[in-house]
Formats: sequence, structure tokens, C-alpha cells
Amino acid sequence: MNRFKTTLIALTVVFGAFATAVVQQHGGDMAKHFAEMSKQLGLSPTQEKQMKEQHLIAQKKMEAIQADKKLDKVGKEKAMEQLHKDMLEKAKKFLTAEQVKKLSGMHQIQSAKAHLHGMLSKLNLNADQKKEIELLTKEITAAFEKLLDNNSLTDAQRNEKAQTLHKEALHKIYELLNPDQQQEFAKMLHGG
Repeated sequence: MNRFKTTLIALTVVFGAFATAVVQQHGGDMAKHFAEMSKQLGLSPTQEKQMKEQHLIAQKKMEAIQADKKLDKVGKEKAMEQLHKDMLEKAKKFLTAEQVKKLSGMHQIQSAKAHLHGMLSKLNLNADQKKEIELLTKEITAAFEKLLDNNSLTDAQRNEKAQTLHKEALHKIYELLNPDQQQEFAKMLHGG
């Protein structure tokens, strides 16, 4: 596995599961999510139809996972991760290699945003902090998307830039927090 993928996977582990991102960012509006994804991937009409079919199947499975009372948070995250892997494998049959790479990166970015949102929701942020962090999240997301699209970089260069972006993002968020929030945020980042 190349280092850039390793970094993105690490970010995903630090920040959470894809399905949570979709639900939190789009309020559960999978149609909106699908339209945005289709546009970003540049799907052909045939690909769009195939992806929509896969997306509907995945949506039902995500809902079932979320509703499953037997699964704890970790179990749900693992089930969602497996669902994402399965969906990506099926998508490889009708997407180009570049589209698969982009789709995987998009899911990882969304995962990071969702988990960060979940962590920050526990910090009792004030309105100004929320606004600043929302702007920062948009900025960071754009930077990661640009990084994913930059084919002139080697994997080592992309990995280095991703690690730098990750560290800068966490530092900027940390600086927006009060001392009590900083302490709690640090605990969350270290698994506490």
C-alpha cells in the first residue's frame, strides 16, 4: 500500500466512518450526496445509472447497520467500512481507475469531516468557534481534494503534503478552543 493511501486510511481511522459523514453532512439526503458525487466523478449516463443502483443498495444496508441494536459503535463502524469496501469493489467494474481513486478519496475525506464533527460536538463550542471551524473545514476539504487531483505529485510527495495538511488542520482547530476544550480534544485524538 503506498504511503499516501496509508495516510488517508489513517485519517479515516482517526476521523470515522463514511456513512456517518453522509448522514451528518447531508442530513440523510442520499440523493443530494449522490448528485454531488456524480458531478465530481464526471460519470457518464450509463455509469450514473449503475452507480445509482449500487448507491440505493448501499443506502438500505447503511440504514440497516445504523438500526441494528446488536452492534455497538465500533461494530457499526466496522460494518460501514466493510460496506464501503464492498461498494468500491463493485464500482470498479464500471468506473475508470481514475474515478475509483477519486471516489475512494472522496469517501475518506467525508469520513474525516464526519468524525471531526462528532468529536467537536462533544466540546460545547460557542457560535464563533462553530463558524470558524466550519470555514476551516471547507478550506481543509478543498486542500485535500486538490491534493487528490494533483497527478504531478509522487506518492511520497502526496503523503508528505497530506500529513502536513492533517497536522495543520488539527493545530488550527486546537488554537480555536479554550483550555478545557483543548484538553478534551487532545484526549479524543489520543483515543481517550
